[in-house]
Amino acid sequence: MNFCIIVIAPGFEPAVSSGLLPEKGSVTMPLRTRDLSKLDPKRVISGRIIGPDGKPVAGAVLDIDGVVRGDTTSWGCNAKVDSMTVSDLQGEFHIVAGEDIQGAHVLVKAPGRCPRWFQLEPAKMALLRLKAGAEVRGRLVANGQPLAGVPLAMATDARQCGVFICDLTSATDADGRFVFSNVPEGVKLQLFATMDAMQKRHAAFRMDVTSANDGQPTELGDLTAVPAYRLTGRVILADGKPVPPNTRLMLSRKNAWDSQLVMIGEEGKFTANAVPGEQISFNITVPGYCLSPKNSNVNPWNRDTLTGLVNADVDGLKILLEAKGPPAPAWEDAPRPTSEEIAAAEQKPFRPTPYGRRALLPFRIRESLFADSTLEGTAPSAPWKAHLPGSDGALPSSSISEVE
Repeated sequence: MNFCIIVIAPGFEPAVSSGLLPEKGSVTMPLRTRDLSKLDPKRVISGRIIGPDGKPVAGAVLDIDGVVRGDTTSWGCNAKVDSMTVSDLQGEFHIVAGEDIQGAHVLVKAPGRCPRWFQLEPAKMALLRLKAGAEVRGRLVANGQPLAGVPLAMATDARQCGVFICDLTSATDADGRFVFSNVPEGVKLQLFATMDAMQKRHAAFRMDVTSANDGQPTELGDLTAVPAYRLTGRVILADGKPVPPNTRLMLSRKNAWDSQLVMIGEEGKFTANAVPGEQISFNITVPGYCLSPKNSNVNPWNRDTLTGLVNADVDGLKILLEAKGPPAPAWEDAPRPTSEEIAAAEQKPFRPTPYGRRALLPFRIRESLFADSTLEGTAPSAPWKAHLPGSDGALPSSSISEVE
């Protein structure tokens, strides 16, 4: 398991170091000074985060995922803009860009609050109010008996940038009961047990849930896990060379934010357990090789993947990789499959064939960065005074607007 450390301090740029391993020893993270009064306001997004009671929320994590430049929004890596920051003891934050921007899409997460997306603009002081969110409760059973100690997860059914929320987690107690708190209100969610969590139970669970209004619970009652399937097979390189050591196969679920990594063993053999009876995709990366078109279940939308329906145990699955040829056509020039072709591919069962399957591009999985906050309730008692970049004086309250 690796870790991510975020360091934030008044007068300094946020410092983020990810992919850290404890066994590597201590980490040095130098901080660079930052004087907000000398920055161009058009390159700084400022705001304050408060809770339902109007009190400041310290230690809230802001994930800057979309940056607006003119009429275009860039999602993902934006090297010239802070990728992440944390609210201070007064709930205040500043996001700094190295160029003029028109706005940013920011996901705000804080312990005990519902995660929420905001669209913010520079040169303004925004007031962001986090809600408590809804609750989802239930009990997980199998063969009439409670399943204890099962990690569960939820994610919004909508996957669009600026809407999608994951990292909602819970676990069953000794009686199989679970509670999800701080859930987005009134939205469709995917509730599931991860494949990794169900390895020893040889079972699977997934369902769609619609959350209640803010502060209200959704009672699901007893929910039944069903038997899962096993997939065994082999990865074959067309030139007869062995598969490189430590190669892994990734299985991903279409209707759950979940994936499973399977180690490829000797002679390219692999076994995947606890595979749900759902639409599943495969992905494998071997330098210098690509998925052969001779494989069955090739995804018509993304021919670097295999996708299909798992509805039984599958033994003898073969995945053929061949040496990479000329670069594929640019995305805008590539032929587009119809929605009917995509739907048919996703429903095509996986079966043993002379050559087998492989799959969807790896999902980006983000883990919650803060499980608890020691900053809450420690804010100074003195009245808060907001400051914008380029200004040394406190802002009048009329200049601070709440973002819906």
